[in-house]
Amino acid sequence: MVPLLRSIAYLALVSLKKFVGEYIIDILVEKRVIDELKTVEKIDNVHESQLLNYLKASGIQVGLLINFKHPKVEIKRMVMDLPEGHDAKSVAISATNLAV
Repeated sequence: MVPLLRSIAYLALVSLKKFVGEYIIDILVEKRVIDELKTVEKIDNVHESQLLNYLKASGIQVGLLINFKHPKVEIKRMVMDLPEGHDAKSVAISATNLAV
């Protein structure tokens, strides 16, 4: 059985003094993969940005955008290469579209 955590909240800090908000992750799988669930016509840049922000805030490297709007589920996998020290300014993203 795979451990799942639902609706995980992360606090976003720009620095130790400035609080920018709270991110609510839909599903966290084994503390290694963020699943962001959608029911939209098409996965858009705003959804990708949302997942990217979740990855940066949590330090987790892999995320899935899963869209249930159509009979054929759309899945977009995003992988963030975090350098040592978690420097979000030099982040490389690779994204893959999958269809199920």
